[in-house]
Amino acid sequence: TTFDIYLPRVAAAGAADEATDGAPRAADAKSARILLVEDDPLVARLMRAVLEEAGYDVLFAASGREALEQLTAERPIALLVSDVVLPGMSGPRLADRVREHQPDVRTLFISGYTPEEVERRGIDGPGREWLPKPFTPRQLTERVRRVLDG
Repeated sequence: TTFDIYLPRVAAAGAADEATDGAPRAADAKSARILLVEDDPLVARLMRAVLEEAGYDVLFAASGREALEQLTAERPIALLVSDVVLPGMSGPRLADRVREHQPDVRTLFISGYTPEEVERRGIDGPGREWLPKPFTPRQLTERVRRVLDG
């Protein structure tokens, strides 16, 4: 068996920007601290890399309990990015607990569930938005910026 693989040529250094789907770079983003809570390690690693490349200070947790342990008065967060379904504590419950410590924090939920199921799980509320999976790096950074700009 013979396989022929054809790869596109990279014409210039700027072409590397297309690999991240045009996501904003550090110079384009206002720095903000984000608490990312995602229990899928592969998804979490990708999201963290995209957000850090966009200039955000990203704290990471794989569960609601881990996320709450990272909340301190010295390191307030501007945005909670959380999966709706997490081990031990739902994303909406986590958001409620985070707001007990930081009432002004905004929340961006992510989920592969249908809009009806996500709504049933309680993501409604001020300062809360939802981004359906799958999404591109550009969609993630644009939605994060929009939520932070409120």
